[in-house]
Amino acid sequence: MLSFRSIPLDNNHTHLTRHAERLISLGEMSAGLVHEFKNPITSLRGFIELIRAGVAYEEEYYQVIGDELNRMERLTHELLSFAKPQHQDWELMTINSICQDMAILFRQQLLTHKIHLNVDLTDNLHFLGNRCQIKQVFINLIKNAIEAIEEEGSIYITGIHDTRELHVTIKDTGPGIPHIQLSNIMEAFFTTKQSGTGLGLNMSKKIVEDHHGKLIATSKLNEGTMFTLSLPYPDIQTLGQIS
Repeated sequence: MLSFRSIPLDNNHTHLTRHAERLISLGEMSAGLVHEFKNPITSLRGFIELIRAGVAYEEEYYQVIGDELNRMERLTHELLSFAKPQHQDWELMTINSICQDMAILFRQQLLTHKIHLNVDLTDNLHFLGNRCQIKQVFINLIKNAIEAIEEEGSIYITGIHDTRELHVTIKDTGPGIPHIQLSNIMEAFFTTKQSGTGLGLNMSKKIVEDHHGKLIATSKLNEGTMFTLSLPYPDIQTLGQIS
C-alpha cells in the first residue's frame, strides 16, 4: 500500500515552482502576443496602401499608424517585463474616446465590407484602466463582429452608466452563435474560424476581469451576437479630479 503525506516545500522548491508557473504563463502570453499583433499589422498595411494611393484623411492615417505602433511597443514591453499592469499604470479615460479611435481604425474595413457602425454613448463614460488593454478588447470585439457579418450589415455600440458601473454593448447583425458553442467562445484556443487562434476573446475576458469588470456574450441565431462589457464607474471623488 502506498501512502502520501504533505511535505513542506523549502525556499528552493518554492522558487522552482514559481519559476515553472512563470514559464507557463510566459508561453501563454507569447502566443497571445502573436495573435494580437496580427490586427495592427493588417491595419498598418492597409493604411500604408491608402497613403500611397493618395486618398483623403492622410493626416488621420499617420496618427493611427503612430498609435498602433505605440500599442505594439507597449504590448511587447508587457511581455518582456512579464507583469500585469499595476494600478499606478492606470489612467482616467472615457469609453467615448476609445470608440472614436475605433471608428478611425476600422473605417476602411467597414467601407470595404459595407458595414455601418452605429455609436450611441452617454457623454463622459469614464473609467480607470490601462488604455492599451481596453482598446485591445474593443479591437477584438469589433473585428469579430465584422468577420461574423462578412458583407452588408450593422454594428451597434451603446453605452450607459449608473453610480456603480458603466455598461457598453457591442452588437452585430451576423448569423449568431449556436447555443452549444456560446458557453465556450471565451475559452482559450476555442474557435469556429479556420484561421482563428481562439485567443482574442479569452484575452479580452481576462483583461476585463483584471479591471474588475465582466464580459458577457449573448446571441440569437439569424439575429446576431451581443457582447456586454461592464466596468466599475469612478466615484465622485475620482471624477472631481478631472480639470
